[in-house]
Amino acid sequence: MVRGDGVELSLEHAQTLGLALHELATNAVKYGALKGEVGQVEIAWTTQSHQPGGQMLVLTWQESGLVTPPDGSRRGFGRHLIERALTYTMQAKTEFLFREDGITCRIIVPIGAGQFAPTVANSD
Repeated sequence: MVRGDGVELSLEHAQTLGLALHELATNAVKYGALKGEVGQVEIAWTTQSHQPGGQMLVLTWQESGLVTPPDGSRRGFGRHLIERALTYTMQAKTEFLFREDGITCRIIVPIGAGQFAPTVANSD
């Protein structure tokens, strides 16, 4: 299931979030809920007011069903991308919650003050 509010993102931020979702989907197919026939993935997002004067995009990826928990000794490219690249490029906050029956990844991104407004090339 996929659901959420309409949110306008710049090309760069849409691309970065797209890469993060791609990595989550890849891991879900290899190790998680989409590996077998019993799992499910739900993707939801919303916007929330944030002080001072901005908005936050809150995106939640939630897997349920058969999931192979990570061994804890290493982090793969997908998790590194989500935890590091999103923080650096989008000032995002990320969190992973690993449970026996699934994984939740929450990505919180500031979207206030024109931060995600489309850019217009200067024709000077």
